[in-house]
Amino acid sequence: MKILITGATGAFGSSIARRLAEYGHSLVLVSRNNDKLRCLAEELKVHAVEHQTIAIDMAKPETIEDTLSHHIAELSEIDVVINNAAIAGEFSISSNYDFDTFNRVFDVNVHGGAFLFFVNSF
Repeated sequence: MKILITGATGAFGSSIARRLAEYGHSLVLVSRNNDKLRCLAEELKVHAVEHQTIAIDMAKPETIEDTLSHHIAELSEIDVVINNAAIAGEFSISSNYDFDTFNRVFDVNVHGGAFLFFVNSF
């Protein structure tokens, strides 16, 4: 089974990736941090499973479509998508909440994941 994981380099995403690699699943690891992606991919080599890495900022839908269009071959056989990419933003009383922070949280947590399904690349 081939599984795409967004937010793959965070604590939760990397734990998911490690466990799925232990079970022998092929992985497509997605994160905005290319250096962390390389480190995670190196760590997963011990499991001898196929894996690819794709650096995408899930808060920017225009980069999602553009980047995924360059990875059609890797994405053509995806069986499962784990949309784990998320940020918490700042916790504060709503009257003090920064609207730009709210928009960024919403873009990553909602728009980015939803956009994966609207892109016709895979």
